[in-house]
Amino acid sequence: MVLHHQRIRLYRWKKYYKYKSKTAIYDQLRQIRLWQDGKKHITAIDALEQYHSLFGKSGMKFISNSEGIFNIFQGFKYMQLDEVDQTKIEQFLGLIKDTIAANDELIYEYLLNWFSIIVQNIGKKTETSIILQGLQGIGKNVFTNVLCELLAGYSSKNITDIDDFVGKFNTAIENKMLAIANEMKNF
Repeated sequence: MVLHHQRIRLYRWKKYYKYKSKTAIYDQLRQIRLWQDGKKHITAIDALEQYHSLFGKSGMKFISNSEGIFNIFQGFKYMQLDEVDQTKIEQFLGLIKDTIAANDELIYEYLLNWFSIIVQNIGKKTETSIILQGLQGIGKNVFTNVLCELLAGYSSKNITDIDDFVGKFNTAIENKMLAIANEMKNF
């Protein structure tokens, strides 16, 4: 019975996903007319050949200046502002200063600079970890959730399993600029 189900699954897969040779694909692309340039029809294959570097990549990196490498980093969710309305961020800065840094100016400045380094040096590692310890409900998660939202798509928040960091399959931190371990389970 199991073999029968496997055959059905394989048949369904073949039905929807058929392999085509490169020649067959190129023949189909030659038939797709995109626009006309004078008397010549520009086809999909013409566009592919002209802009091949946009379609073909030789590798992937989080960030690279090489045209042949696909950049995983595609920019931040939020745009940088020319001017900052201080009233909109003073409550968050107050949380950092009063609660996270415990009113220590040196720690407060360090935290701001630490996060600035992450945002301004994309793909570079700070080689530091910030450990937040304190009573439940004082705002540690509020702080880390805002940082993760600012780095949306390139952050992992609320990781509770040590294997997500050091295990064989640690995709939770792959291509991330910030990862938050929260109440990590003992291993």
